[in-house]
Amino acid sequence: MSSRCGRTVVLMTVALMVFACACVWGQGAAGRARAGTTATIGTMAAGMGGAFVAVAEDATALYWNPAGLARQHGFSWYTTVGGETRNVDVLEELEDVADIVSADELITSDEFQLIRDVAQRNSGRPVSLGAGLFTGLTLGSFGLGVYGMVGADGQFAYTSGAAAAPYDERVDWTGTAFGQGGAGIGYGRRMSDSLDVGVTVKQAGVYQAKDAAGYTGYNADEDEAEVVSEDVEGEGDTALSLDLGMIYYGSGGGRWALVGRNLTGPSFTLGSETLELDPSFDIGYAVRTPDGDIVAIDLHNVTEANDANNDLAIGLRKRLTKRCDLRLGYSNHQPSLGMGLDLGFLNFGFAWAPDWKDRAVVSGALEF
Repeated sequence: MSSRCGRTVVLMTVALMVFACACVWGQGAAGRARAGTTATIGTMAAGMGGAFVAVAEDATALYWNPAGLARQHGFSWYTTVGGETRNVDVLEELEDVADIVSADELITSDEFQLIRDVAQRNSGRPVSLGAGLFTGLTLGSFGLGVYGMVGADGQFAYTSGAAAAPYDERVDWTGTAFGQGGAGIGYGRRMSDSLDVGVTVKQAGVYQAKDAAGYTGYNADEDEAEVVSEDVEGEGDTALSLDLGMIYYGSGGGRWALVGRNLTGPSFTLGSETLELDPSFDIGYAVRTPDGDIVAIDLHNVTEANDANNDLAIGLRKRLTKRCDLRLGYSNHQPSLGMGLDLGFLNFGFAWAPDWKDRAVVSGALEF
């Protein structure tokens, strides 16, 4: 196999899809479950750990709950970008490995020694990158938005002895790239003083590359190693999908919310495989005080659709001053922290979600 192809496979293991264009939107199993970057859909939502089903009242309501559009007035524009990494410190070492395996199909024992050392230090440590973008506008109770996210993950595995046969030692690497994004239009309507409903129609889909894989095997008798890598291919498809949401406003500033996602059960053809997304449901409750403080709790994917677990999210927004607020959240064993600054004509937000698994999500937004 050519040296160019070999390098392509290795680099894909860590970052190929970060530079690709997503062609899908929404709660696609391939994207949301694996990349986790839906945390980038809105800095307030990210700071509150995703406890936002009963809170969303800007253009991000297109995703979180279209019923949140019902009480909007005038025009607003919102955009947010963000991303996440995990074990990104491995990337520097992977560059050295890529330079070796892309040079030739046969490498020396010294070169294999370097690859083996890298693999042994990082064996079983998944490397992942993800990036997301959302931009949308609202005009009255209507909303229009475009969203895209891409991600890639990969890891090393080192084996020796019988497990490495027909080699004495072997280092395997694998990687997968995936994405989601697209465009949708939403509308919210007040049915009464206490009930709002909303709908989002979206062109949804998924993109997933076939697993990139390769290995290098070393034989002591021949004192050289062989590099074998596979071609990288990908498949994508789109389909029309529908989300419905509602918010019920109770007494004392409390509100209950329900969202049904992918209610049309969109189906996507990825090469010889078919991916079908079952409808999923999120529920939420939030209390907003007269001072603007918010406490919220969500249960996402209640029915554990699409082979994904449900997730309990808890969030808090605390007004520090008239123009500044603090956001705190906890979801999926991960804390989150955010800040918001209201300048009147311009709102700025920032969110950060560190955890004890060497992962961080960072997001920023501007709202006019």
